[in-house]
Amino acid sequence: MEFGVFILIIQFSFISGIQEWLEVPRYTEVNPRGSVILPCRFNNKKGECRWERNSLPVGIYPGKYEWAGEVNEGDCSLHVLNAQLEYDDGDWVCQVTASSYQEKDTLISQPAKLVIRVAPTSVFLRMPGEAGQLDGDLVAAAGDEVDVECVAGGGNPAPELIWYLADRVWEGRGEVVERTKGEQVSRLRIPVTKEDHGTEVRCEVRHEALEDSEIMGKSTNLDIHFAPRVEVEQLPNLEITEGENLELRCSVSANPPAQVYWTREGTKEVVGNTSNLLIANLGRAHADTYICQARNSLGLSAQSKIPVSVKYGPVITSVGPKSTVRKLIGDSVQLTCAAEGFPNPSYAWVQVTSQGEILRSETNTLDLNDIRFSDQGVYVCQASNTVRGERRIAKSETITVEVEGSPVLQAEESNHYVVTGTDAKVEIEFCADPQPMITWVKSDRQKEQVISTAGDRYTVDHVAAADRPDCYTSTLTVKSPTKTETHEYLLKLKNSHGEESHRVFLKVGEVYSQQMLIGGVVGGCLTLVLIVIVLGVSCRRCCSSKDKKIKQDIESPGWSSQSDVSSVCQPSEVSSGTTTVHSLQSASTSSGGAVTRGNRTGGLIRYADSSFPETTSLSEECLTSRALDSGSLSNRSSSSMSQCYVGGGTPVPLSPTRGPTSPVTYSDLCFPKTSNYGSMRKQGHWTPNKLSQRL
Repeated sequence: MEFGVFILIIQFSFISGIQEWLEVPRYTEVNPRGSVILPCRFNNKKGECRWERNSLPVGIYPGKYEWAGEVNEGDCSLHVLNAQLEYDDGDWVCQVTASSYQEKDTLISQPAKLVIRVAPTSVFLRMPGEAGQLDGDLVAAAGDEVDVECVAGGGNPAPELIWYLADRVWEGRGEVVERTKGEQVSRLRIPVTKEDHGTEVRCEVRHEALEDSEIMGKSTNLDIHFAPRVEVEQLPNLEITEGENLELRCSVSANPPAQVYWTREGTKEVVGNTSNLLIANLGRAHADTYICQARNSLGLSAQSKIPVSVKYGPVITSVGPKSTVRKLIGDSVQLTCAAEGFPNPSYAWVQVTSQGEILRSETNTLDLNDIRFSDQGVYVCQASNTVRGERRIAKSETITVEVEGSPVLQAEESNHYVVTGTDAKVEIEFCADPQPMITWVKSDRQKEQVISTAGDRYTVDHVAAADRPDCYTSTLTVKSPTKTETHEYLLKLKNSHGEESHRVFLKVGEVYSQQMLIGGVVGGCLTLVLIVIVLGVSCRRCCSSKDKKIKQDIESPGWSSQSDVSSVCQPSEVSSGTTTVHSLQSASTSSGGAVTRGNRTGGLIRYADSSFPETTSLSEECLTSRALDSGSLSNRSSSSMSQCYVGGGTPVPLSPTRGPTSPVTYSDLCFPKTSNYGSMRKQGHWTPNKLSQRL
């Protein structure tokens, strides 16, 4: 479509005869000694073509400036040969004069720049406002912004300046602040931090006249100044003990370099001024928190601390209340102990006795309440801890506890037995401070007799010290006592704090011979065996009798399952022990009647025959212990027999002539009916025939 419009324009111009532009000059670059064509074409050209450079006319000179096309056909393009910066670089304008003096169709183009390329000759960095080049690093303070300029000398057209930080292109690029003939200036402003210290800043020049392999640029390093920062390295060895060497390291980051100081937090003492602090022959006094700081021209660093703990065995620092403590019986006292050590020590109070050490407390204090003589003695505080797997123990100076009080005995009385012909020696131990006055007394019911220390029959030994402090033993010896020497003796003790006594019961007996002792033991054993045999036989007879009775009850043919067991006149023979009771003959038998049926209902025995009513009942009361005691129911009187009823309550006469047919015990008759004689077995049925035969 554009081609069609162009044809229309040409046709219109051709018809109208007005000069029109077909192509105007444009920006063009060429290397030195090169050639280039500056385009300029017209449509319907009738005037003369002319060129100007920097507003000055330029003629046609063969070998330098020549027409590049057919001028008569409207192609006024200029061919520039052997391009030179001095003669050819500049703004070029193409124009055509009017068709006639009467026409006003003169055409003049806009200036088009022809650039003769020239590579830059130099590049350098400088600080803004300074003419000289930057010598050394680019110095700036952390947190500030740094300005630097890159100046490229020569070059046509002006070269492009690219900024790099380390190996990356600075995204903000540079601001071109000045462009003059033969010099290009770019300024860079970047914020910097401590981490930018030592970073390379580089300015590169890019130009078409430079070969691809040729790199032109200038670089420097950032010298960022910042206040010191310190950090103490942690100790790899956590087990630090006395006598070792300790080295502490402080890592310092500062620019310009800083001065390092080591101080102790507790004492505020400066102990070092280098990065490494060496403490030789470490002792417990070196335990503290150590602080590292550094200072330079920009200020003082923050503190970096490291605690140093020195492990050492315990050392007793105090023990109390004093080396000797005197107390009365019943008083109280507290023993205290303090020790140093790391790790913190544990404590123990021990009492030193002749038998060894007794642990009394596992804390740094020992409370002795209600003091007794047993609390008297020497006490030692022990402090212990563990250093490098070794248990270390420190012992304090001893504390002696002395107890005063009235005499104390273990018991108020004692019993002693001695055989005739041997001396009786009675030893009584007691404790007292001061030592008491001792008196032995022989006591009868009527009077008391003081025993002298030495005599024909008695001897009182001197008081001997016992194993415990302030404890003694008093010994009374009765020489070859007889049975008449069985007496009560009394030991009386008295000192300034009180008095106490102990009662001794001395019994004198004869010695039994060995034969007598053996005979007594043998006789006792035989008696025990005999008792066991008698008990075994008795138990066996008892069990046998019970088993027989239970078996007879179960196997009896008259056992009934139709009613509960009650104390009735059973027609069967049951034996219990040695007493036997015979059952009665029915009154109907003595009168010639025959028993046709019988059963039991509600504790009554009912009979039916020709001589009784249809239902005749015999109550259980008719069979009492009195009848059994008489030997037979036939011996009962008629009055006693009146207890038997029939039917609705009519007495039934029983025949006195009826003989016994089967023995019945009293236990069988009167045993509770719900117990079933102790058996779980069902009872059998009574039949009329069996009842007739039994009666």
